[in-house]
Amino acid sequence: MKFLFIKEEYGYRHWVGIVPKDMTIEKIIEWWESLNSVGFLFFNPSASFIVPLYEVEDVSDYDADETTWSWTNDQGEKHILNRDKVIAFFHVHEDDDSYMKVVGGDHHYHVGYDIDEPDDDEPTLEPPTPEMVDDWKKNKPHIYDLWRHTYGKHSSST
Repeated sequence: MKFLFIKEEYGYRHWVGIVPKDMTIEKIIEWWESLNSVGFLFFNPSASFIVPLYEVEDVSDYDADETTWSWTNDQGEKHILNRDKVIAFFHVHEDDDSYMKVVGGDHHYHVGYDIDEPDDDEPTLEPPTPEMVDDWKKNKPHIYDLWRHTYGKHSSST
């Protein structure tokens, strides 16, 4: 038996999908990459996913190093997820951050995924010029110190 593991960010829930024996990972990738949007998966992806999904719960001990996921199938049988049988992970949230990751393979994105498009209400700032940084250093040391401690180690400016 093969599984998909889905992290659904809006509901802070996790799901397991049971992959039918005749379904290939290529078919799942093709389905995911063809989606114009993941909006229909909002808050509860179980009704619209390519395979049946079951919500899982964390049944691990409070001090466990690894989470143990459990679910109950339609027949009322309890199961524990065997991580070695997971063939892909999905992060489902909004169109600009949902993705599929094949175990041992690549990330895949749906057609509507566009991380480069800023939100209309989200301002974008240009990085400071070397001249701005020099001015901060000379005339506004508190701003310069904040910039240097936050970004300066990763910048080619002064």
